[in-house]
Amino acid sequence: MHHAYSPADTAADRARYGRDPLIHLTELGILDDHTTLAHANHLTDAEADLVVGTGVNLAWAPAASMLWGHGGTLHGRHAEIWRRGGNIGLGSDSANWSNDFDLFKQAMLALLTARDAHQDRTYLVADDVLRMATRGGARAVGMEGQVGSIEVGRKADLVLHTLDRPELRPVTDMVRNLVHA
Repeated sequence: MHHAYSPADTAADRARYGRDPLIHLTELGILDDHTTLAHANHLTDAEADLVVGTGVNLAWAPAASMLWGHGGTLHGRHAEIWRRGGNIGLGSDSANWSNDFDLFKQAMLALLTARDAHQDRTYLVADDVLRMATRGGARAVGMEGQVGSIEVGRKADLVLHTLDRPELRPVTDMVRNLVHA
């Protein structure tokens, strides 16, 4: 479900429902761990609490918000919700040309914008965004038992990288190298 993409979308929903949109959806019994909200860039404190408490999944496409200047990377609660135990699946809103389907670009933008917004270089780390892009994404689309990790019996599309590339040197932390390079 597309939700809270821009301040105007959020204001229109709030005016229509007379309260925070996610509170309205909770009252209707719609929000649970089988619900995935795309974007959710502009959430109130109460809505962020609902996301964590109900197990709702968020699909975060940081480049899309940045492309349209909606402020989701500055005001979004994605990294905070992740740190509080909520599920975030990284994705790409390729329909609006924001980095096609390049998940590593989305991961890098998620990591950098969260650090910048919170002025904390450890607010998200490479392991966080790799989990968002793999296990988090699998859970967000209801396939966590089939994809999202490299395990016997799971389906996988793998990309092999060579260490011969200078941007992957020195080999001190491969996950960090992959996310940043």
